[in-house]
Amino acid sequence: MISTQSATAQYSTRPIDERFGSLEELHAAAYGDAKACKRSDVSLSAIEAIPNGADVAIRGKSSGLTANLTHWSFSQLAGLIHAPAGYLRTLPADLAAQNMNHGLKTAGSDPHQLYLRQSADGLTLRAVTTPMYSRYHDATFVDRLMRLRDQRPGLDLPPVWGQGGFGSNDGARGGAYRGDRDCFVIMTDGGSIVDDPTVGGFGGGNGTMYRGIIARNSEVGGSKLEILTFYFRGICGNHCIWGVENQTITQRRHVGDVAEAMDAMIRSALQFFGTSAQDDQARIRQLNSIELGKDRDTTITAGRGFGLTEDQATSAYAVAEQFESNPRSVWGYSNGVTRISQLSSFQDDRFALDLIAAKMLRRKVAA
Repeated sequence: MISTQSATAQYSTRPIDERFGSLEELHAAAYGDAKACKRSDVSLSAIEAIPNGADVAIRGKSSGLTANLTHWSFSQLAGLIHAPAGYLRTLPADLAAQNMNHGLKTAGSDPHQLYLRQSADGLTLRAVTTPMYSRYHDATFVDRLMRLRDQRPGLDLPPVWGQGGFGSNDGARGGAYRGDRDCFVIMTDGGSIVDDPTVGGFGGGNGTMYRGIIARNSEVGGSKLEILTFYFRGICGNHCIWGVENQTITQRRHVGDVAEAMDAMIRSALQFFGTSAQDDQARIRQLNSIELGKDRDTTITAGRGFGLTEDQATSAYAVAEQFESNPRSVWGYSNGVTRISQLSSFQDDRFALDLIAAKMLRRKVAA
């Protein structure tokens, strides 16, 4: 699941050939892939694994056509025949193929979707998915994000550090990534500024916030379709986002009408970016006036009720007390939860804490 921490993780780990400086470049790559790919519905028992040098390939028993495997499609195929991909990779290619063929022979006659790319080097299996899988192409996904950007002046990929490293900026932008498994985009709206009326210099900071969006898709079954909207106070050149508040995530599995789901997500994102600063500030004031508890202890107890551990609930209050004008309020305490999530070194813990903070903000609490 995506989170605001995903942005800096993508910046740190993506190889150069998976990075794009604009949505147009990303779209061109995705569209080129879509034109070179085709879907073929066959049963797994109709294909066989064969050694191909040090690797394993697949071959159609009737057609004789051979396709190379990517790291991702190898894992998918191994999973569908209940074989441990990690173990298969330790075997010589001929032995790995024998083990896979045992599973393929007993896989049944139900058709599966093979997603194949044709290139000068031959066929490559990009994905193998079940009959229920509804593919949503990365090219369409990026096209929808481009339309969103074009309707919101100021919304774009964020800057990245230039050739001079830390602190330098040569005008380059980043945050658009695509590999053999998924497509990931972050955009920020520098022209959409909201002032948090509860800060006013409290805790040594200012109340300026911006809006951002992170979106992810996989046309090969690597992830759900996901869109995350959020407020933030700053973003570094390595896309480390800080001061994150009011996160809202929407997800859709690749089944049914995924295109309509994406259109609904974009409409929701447009509403998010189109909200006036005055409306946002009024909402923040309201959330800051609704208290989870009458004092420290009852507020911490309320935090436990949302799923926080005792240590998390106590730490969230301590941080909120330091930075927020009202640590007992829904707004102040949820921001405390968000701040401690950003301090965690474990990604799963950060995701869980961010979801709890979002749940607090959505909850209808009587003033």
